[in-house]
Amino acid sequence: MAMTTTLAAGTSAAEAADYKIIKQGDAVMLPVTIYLNGEAITEETLLLIDKVEFMLGNCVRKVLDASDAWNTTLGQFLCPLDQADTLRMCPGFYDMDCRVQFYGGGVLGARSKERVKLIDANSREVI
Repeated sequence: MAMTTTLAAGTSAAEAADYKIIKQGDAVMLPVTIYLNGEAITEETLLLIDKVEFMLGNCVRKVLDASDAWNTTLGQFLCPLDQADTLRMCPGFYDMDCRVQFYGGGVLGARSKERVKLIDANSREVI
């Protein structure tokens, strides 16, 4: 399921424009645009990339084959967050940190403008 932004109670429209809102216990596919040398990765540059790493704070780390994480329709990567991932995170604000590994082994830190606001949930169980 692709991520959609919804306004949570106490969240301003300006804040929602800057952050994707996720609630603890959500399972979502977070769309991520990764920038190398100031340019967004495209399907052409994707051919050079073997793996992609997504980090949200110190709580969630995902390493995926680049071709598996790429969504052709969106022209972006999708970072899967399951219920256990979002329950492990503390409520607050997170910036997405990314790295890419090229075929041949070179690794570069990459920029992403994706930001997440994780809001508290009453339930702490995976369903």
